[in-house]
Amino acid sequence: MDLVLPFGLALLGISGLLALLCFGIAFLLRRRIKTAAKVLNLIGGLALIGVLYLGSSFLAGDPEMSLKKKVWPVFRLAALPIFDNIAHESHSNGHHMLGLTAGIAGLNEASIEEYKLALLDSTSVDRMAVLSSMGDTYMLMNRNEEAVNCYDNMLQSRRDHQYVWNYRGMCLAKLGRFNEAVVSFDSAFFYGPEMFDTPIISDYDSARITRPNAHRAWSLAAKTLFVDKQFDRAIICFDSALTYPGDCANSWYFRGLSLSELGEDEAALSCYDSALAIATPARENWLTIKLWQERGGALYGKGLYEEAIASFDSVLSYQPDDSSTIEMKKRIENVKAESPQNTKISPE
Repeated sequence: MDLVLPFGLALLGISGLLALLCFGIAFLLRRRIKTAAKVLNLIGGLALIGVLYLGSSFLAGDPEMSLKKKVWPVFRLAALPIFDNIAHESHSNGHHMLGLTAGIAGLNEASIEEYKLALLDSTSVDRMAVLSSMGDTYMLMNRNEEAVNCYDNMLQSRRDHQYVWNYRGMCLAKLGRFNEAVVSFDSAFFYGPEMFDTPIISDYDSARITRPNAHRAWSLAAKTLFVDKQFDRAIICFDSALTYPGDCANSWYFRGLSLSELGEDEAALSCYDSALAIATPARENWLTIKLWQERGGALYGKGLYEEAIASFDSVLSYQPDDSSTIEMKKRIENVKAESPQNTKISPE
């Protein structure tokens, strides 16, 4: 059964390639040499990508990818001329296509080398596309400094790339360069045609009056660190976010989750209470529900069963049929029944 999908894909691919080959021969017989060459090149490129995909499927049990690394040089030699012809522009564009293919196969180091070769041609290659691919690959490899360099090179040519500012901010946050990260996130939010001639701000403190989106920018930096499990640093950024007006309930919620991950349940509870005090249920039902759930779980962990039950009752006021909340409430009630004095007992 494990081989059904690869073989099915292989048969489907072979059928498609044969159909394209027939079209290529037809064009050739009609003396449409250039069109036939394009079709035949496309067939070759698709065949090579199909071989690499099937090879990746069969080598899935090779976590070190040693076999892939051995096969890659042979594949590369065969694929480069075909990719070059498909690109129709330069040798470097063929390297870009090879880099993308290596990335799909999980060979990130090989992918980076191809992008470097692609950038050697400074005239015809689409440098922005190559730099974007290289930066994203560095980011996947957690080589954030090098990713930032790629994004900086892109921004020197064009300043209005929202996703570049965003990814640049994520990398800078992971590097602990919070002020620079916030500037990037802020630019991602607000960059517009009227701002193309403004200088890049390197210090957020000098721009805090003219940058109204400070809360969202700091909050996004903090959430990047939260997802990266850098909870201590995330809390620092949430603290900065909360000094500005904005969606503070959301920031208090994630600050509480960060503290909970660090085992600081008392401080986390305080965050959830702060968030609930300012959340707008009609507009933020999902957040209000999450806050009551997290609050209830934290109180249960502290052995404060009455308050925990009240929190889960609040959840049920929004989601009366939520089975997980109903089950949790019953569990707490059972534990409470065994400790009528509401003494602190560690939950199972």
